[in-house]
Amino acid sequence: GLQDERILNIETDWSNPNVIYAGSYADFSAGKVGYIFKTTNNGTTWDTLFAGISVSDIDINPKNNKMLLVCCNPNALTQHGILKTTDAGGTWVWADSGITMTWEVGPILVEFSPNLDSIIYVSVHGAHPGNFYKTTNYGVSWQGIGTNTYLLDGVVTIAINPHNDNE
Repeated sequence: GLQDERILNIETDWSNPNVIYAGSYADFSAGKVGYIFKTTNNGTTWDTLFAGISVSDIDINPKNNKMLLVCCNPNALTQHGILKTTDAGGTWVWADSGITMTWEVGPILVEFSPNLDSIIYVSVHGAHPGNFYKTTNYGVSWQGIGTNTYLLDGVVTIAINPHNDNE
């Protein structure tokens, strides 16, 4: 069901391994947009949850498997920002208030804190330096952290100390 898709990210539901989310990347040269897909039967069939984006990362809340955040990075064909669902992909809202983005710089990575799931980190970068952001309210609003540090050069991975949600 995912033929010809440029899948960039796959995330398995920690509570049910038959549920898998996949995100595809938009290809400007081919005029192809990306999608968020979901399977509930371990990949036998896939449903399209959202279209017209370019997915760079998907993360499932470690305390609530119905809440996901998806980074949609900049692409001339698509809208960029952070998508959020609280009903396992049934409905989506943009949850990126406070994040500075341009047509060249957008969210790349997102990571829920393992213990305090209201704390989420996101890396924003692209053709130019970006920033690193944190939310403490499930993505309702974001604050830049690491301003005037090397984090502005871009963050390529995020790991959170399982014993200290602020580290």
